[in-house]
Amino acid sequence: MTTIIFVHGTGGRRDSYAGTFRNIEQKLHELKPEVRLVPCLWGEVHGTKLNAGGLSIPNYDSTRVNAKSQEDEEILLWKNLYKDPLYEINLLSFRQPRGQANIRGKMMTPPQEISKRIEGLTTSSQLETQLQKAGISQVFEEACNAIRTSQPFSRLLDTASRPLDADYAAIARAIVTASIQICDICDPPIHHNKKLRDETVDSITRELTQDTQSRGVIGDLGKILISP
Repeated sequence: MTTIIFVHGTGGRRDSYAGTFRNIEQKLHELKPEVRLVPCLWGEVHGTKLNAGGLSIPNYDSTRVNAKSQEDEEILLWKNLYKDPLYEINLLSFRQPRGQANIRGKMMTPPQEISKRIEGLTTSSQLETQLQKAGISQVFEEACNAIRTSQPFSRLLDTASRPLDADYAAIARAIVTASIQICDICDPPIHHNKKLRDETVDSITRELTQDTQSRGVIGDLGKILISP
């Protein structure tokens, strides 16, 4: 298989790089599906930056954009997800791998666990009531398959390491927005109801984590969205 490495310039950072990478990946898949595109994101660590936080620039602090609140981060995240359900998964897939060692006889590797749990979503009777309420039960399996077979999800598995809370929350949001896109013609209730949307994300996240406590809140991704 032919592999292409996408290398960015000195000012490249994760958010802008991820968007460009996704565009190239989609177009390349249309033209040459047998060609694999792989990332080379080095700007986060080795790229240009302001030493001492910009102290050498007069009035730098007073001209900086105010830090976004968690609510702002959430609004921005969902805005991007409605455009591309794989937006968050694409961002997370550029993390540095930290190892996926399995403890013999005790647990699966992170990729194995994520794959098994997303496959189990479509057979969950506990989740069905919430999906019916949201109006996306008919397209839920299709949405899960669309996420699971995507290239960004494959890269996510390659970089996954415990704890997996951020991965599961991102997958839940991706499935919800993919479901909304698929059944856009029927205009499900979840499309216009933020509370219902968040409840559905929480239900899917709990099913993925196999935990009674919701892990669907915005976490480290907010730092990604507001990073320079």
